Amino acid sequence: MVVVSLNLREVNWGPGFIWSFIWDLAGLLLLAAFIGKFAAGFFIREPRRNQMVIGLS
Repeated sequence: MVVVSLNLREVNWGPGFIWSFIWDLAGLLLLAAFIGKFAAGFFIREPRRNQMVIGLS
């Protein structure tokens, strides 16, 4: 078993750290949602043009 230890007293919990982390995480999740939605259009059996339009809609 692998155990990871993190000393939370050493983490900078200032406002800049928290908000930048939240915005970075939100941006990554939004990007993943867009990529996933676009890719999902290619899993249907339609012509390539329709797959792209459905993925982007």
